[in-house]
This record gives sequence, structure tokens and C-alpha cells, in this order.
Amino acid sequence: MAGGKETPRQKMIGMMYLVLTALLALNVSKSILDAFVAIEENTQKSAIVQLDRGNIFVSDLNAGILQNKKENPGKAAKCQYYLDLIAKIDVETANMIKFIDEIKIDIMKKSGEAVDTEKNQDKETIVWKKYSASDKLRPARLNLMAVQAKDQYDVPMHEIIGEEINNPAADKMGMKLWKMYNGYRASIVETLGTYHDKIDSVSGKGIGAPKWVVKTSPINKFVDNKDLDKQVNSMLDKTQCNKEDRGVLKQLYMELTKQERFEEVNDVKNVHWIGKTFDHSPLVAALASLTAMQLEVLNARATAAGYLAGKVVTAEFSFNKLIALATATPSVASPGDPIEISVVMGAYDSDNQPTVTGGSFTVANGMGVMKTTAGSADMTFSGTIAIKSRSGAVKEEKWETKVGVLTSEKEASIETPEMQVFYEGIPIELKASATGMYKNVRMSVPSPYTAAAGSAGSTVTVSLSGTDSKGSSVSLGSKKFTVKKAPKPELVWNGVTTGGKANKNGGGLMCRYDNNVPFSPSKGKFQIVNYAITFPGAKTPIEGAGTSISAAHQALIKGASGAVAIQVRVTGSYNGLVDAFFK
Repeated sequence: MAGGKETPRQKMIGMMYLVLTALLALNVSKSILDAFVAIEENTQKSAIVQLDRGNIFVSDLNAGILQNKKENPGKAAKCQYYLDLIAKIDVETANMIKFIDEIKIDIMKKSGEAVDTEKNQDKETIVWKKYSASDKLRPARLNLMAVQAKDQYDVPMHEIIGEEINNPAADKMGMKLWKMYNGYRASIVETLGTYHDKIDSVSGKGIGAPKWVVKTSPINKFVDNKDLDKQVNSMLDKTQCNKEDRGVLKQLYMELTKQERFEEVNDVKNVHWIGKTFDHSPLVAALASLTAMQLEVLNARATAAGYLAGKVVTAEFSFNKLIALATATPSVASPGDPIEISVVMGAYDSDNQPTVTGGSFTVANGMGVMKTTAGSADMTFSGTIAIKSRSGAVKEEKWETKVGVLTSEKEASIETPEMQVFYEGIPIELKASATGMYKNVRMSVPSPYTAAAGSAGSTVTVSLSGTDSKGSSVSLGSKKFTVKKAPKPELVWNGVTTGGKANKNGGGLMCRYDNNVPFSPSKGKFQIVNYAITFPGAKTPIEGAGTSISAAHQALIKGASGAVAIQVRVTGSYNGLVDAFFK
């Protein structure tokens, strides 16, 4: 047909193809724009879900105050303290929600859209519910289907970025939003990770300086998620961070972190995240991106609120399966050596399996299992195990285990059946084993071994020696043990432990270990030196000496109503003060 004259029929067919092509192009464009509208609508709804999720945790803490105000004022004070922390987070969250809503309204208004009218559930109205200072965490409810200039991209790009996507203007809303977003990340992590260990039982305020202090630094350049994880861990290592909080702090920081610069976008080098996100972005796409940021902020707030509530009023983790766990001690033994088998019952959630790092683990039945082979020398395995709580916060713990490998006739292993450390004042049994060719295996310290008082923080080296087949004494190596302070015991009054209903018919006081210590509770020996008792009506604590409350003091306590708090000074395996609270 090239160069030939077209017939009227051919011209008509050609025109039809042209019109059809144009209609298809328009349809694709409209479909894409409608898809952004649908995405934004779903994101708005998800943001409200996260807002409500966070508010539930706030309600739980408020209920905790009311339920415990009289019977357990200490717990009520903790609830108030954590509510105050959430209130600080809410201030920053509200600032983010409000500013992003202001950007949305501004770019729609400058695009010629009618955003001054508010009419809920009206298909022709864009603003169904405006942002309100009375409900400061709730984003404005928008109906983007009513937007006329859905494909408008000049205004969003000009107002949010400026002229250059690799150098967004500092006075534009995009860079202001970038600065606020990173500031929010720092604020929520630092607020959640900085708190007091002691809380006043009346005001719910922290006493003294915060025990845990987290100060973040900006991380916005990373190779991949693994590299980001490594950088955040390094940052937290430099802070006074409670290891119990480390998992959720890292989770929040990483979820709120965005790559600041991209090597190349549309043939432009070193493009900023703001430039990449809003470059030639249609109006509805820009609005959807902004709503996604509001969702991220409200999700972070809900995770933080849930984590704090879980400290006092809700169970953080759920379990629906039980499993038996057994270990043999020692893990290396010679023929005829005694072996101790320990069996405990573990619990896990079959719908919430943990994540285990440190090797190629298969996770099932709440456990990570890795198969490997022994090398030519002693081996150390380490990593982390993490699981999500009910609130979505990640709880992460480090783990480490060692395998002794006997490769020559001068190698053996030393193990402590009860624990891996020595405690001041607690006699610890030591067991040693070596390969069958050695006789008269000896240790340089006696078994059981008791670390001296005041030696916490030091190390004890246990050396092992034996007699070989020639009768010669041979060194079989050594192992270092860390000395720690003995755990604090619990106070018992007439057979009732702390938190229980007081039995006021006797004055017997005693301190003991329960089954939570990593050794036999009977190894703890304590002597109560004196006591101080506080109860409603007593202007000052009543004080006495010895392990029994005097008859005069018993009479005062019996005549009082309400809770009784007892503090004793203890010597022995543990030296210091022990507190208890009785209903």
C-alpha cells in the first residue's frame, strides 16, 4: 500500500483503527488512575484500623489504672507511667498526620479541586471528614473518586519537589515532610527506649534519672535490609538500651527507614527519595503515597502502644501447644561417668513460629533445628531467635551454644550442670570429664565451688589435669567462669509470698529462693537482720529486728485494713534489701 492511493473504505478502516487506539489508551490511563484511587481508599481504611488498634492498648492501660488503684497502686502507677510515654508519642504522631493532611489539601486546591466543602459519604464531594484537632490522630477522610484532575502531575511535583528530583527544594513541602518523618522515627524509638526503673506509686512519675536511655542517629543509606539490620544493631549497641526492648526498637526504626538516595532514576543521577516518589506522579498517586506514610506512622504508634501495654496489663505472647524438652549433662563424657538428664515442658504458638538466625535452620513446633557436623576444633554457634507479640512488636533474644571437640589426647571438657556462671555465696557443683585414656582427672578448684562475696564481675579460671597411660601428669586445658551477684530472694510472711493475701496470725518472716533460680533453691542461706512495715494509717514505718514480727507490731497490723508492705534487710547468700507486698 506504500505510495498507493487509498480507497474510501481503506481510509474509513484506518480512521477507525486510530480512534480505537486512542480509546484504548484513554481506557488504560483511566484504569491506572482508578487503581490509585482504590489503593488510596484501602490505605485510608488500614490507617483507621491501626489508629483503633493503638487506641485499644491505651484503653487497656486506663482500665489497668482503675482496676489496680486501690488494691495494687504500684501497678496502677506503672500503667500511668506508660500512658504518659504514649502521650508523648501521640503528640509527634498527631503532628505528622496533620502536616500530611495539609499537603494533601494544598495540592488538591492548587489543582483546582473543591476541597472547602465537607459532606460525609457524598459521591460528588472530595472531603468527607476534615482533619480535627479534637481527634488529632485521625487523618482526614477523603473520596478521591470525586477528584476531577486525577492525572494532574505538575502541581504535586512543583509543590512537593520543586524543579530537580535529585535536589528537592528545601522550602518545598517534600523536604519538610522528609525531615519530619525522620524526626518521628527518632522520637518514637527514643521515647519507647528511654524510661525509669523506679516509678512513684502515687504520681506514676519516674524516680531519679532514667535507667534506660536510647539516643538514635540518622541511618538512611544502606545496601539492603541485612545491611540496615547491621547498622541499627550497631547504633543500639552504643546506647543504654534494655535488651528486653531491643527487638521492638530495631523493628520500629527499620520499618520507618527509607533509602535517601538512588543511584539513577529516569536517567537522573543521585535522586532523592522525595524526588523518586513524587516525580511526575499523578495527583491521585501522590495522594496515595502520602496516605501510605500516615499508615506507617499510625502502625508504628500502635506497635509502640501495644508493647508498653504488654508490660503491665496484657499478655504479650500466646501459646497453644506444649512440647517436652530434654538435655543431657555433661554433653561429653567418659565411660563410667555419671550423666544427669533434665526434662522440662515448653510452650509455643503453632500459628506464630519464631524466626531463628545464625545458620540454616528449619523452624517447626516452636523450635529452630539445624544439622551440622563437628569440625577439627571447638565450635561456637550463635544467632538470634525472635517472635512477634500480640501487638505486632518483635521480641528478639540472642542465643549461643558451644560444642567441645576432642581431637587429641590432651583435650577434654569442663561443664557446670546447673549454670554457666558462679554466683556469690552459692555453692556450685563442677563436673569434669576427659577421654578414657586419662586417669585421676583433677580440677584446680574444689567441687562444689563457692565464689567469694564481693567478687562479682571477676572471672574464675578452672584448670583440668589428669594422668596419662605413662603415669605422667598432663594439663587438659582450662575454662573461665564469670562471677555474678546472687539473685534476690523472695520474702515470705507466714507462708504467703508477695502479692498474696496476708496471713496476719503470726509474725514469721523468711527469705528463700523459688524455682526460678538456675540452681537448687535450697542452696540459698539467708538471715533477716531487721524489718520495716508500712500499712494504711501508719504515719511512719514500724521497725524491728530479727526474723519474727514482734507481738506489739502484730497487734498494730491486725487492727489495720488494706495492704501491708514489708521491707527486710538480708545477709547471707544475698546481701541487701528485699521488698514484699501483701493484700
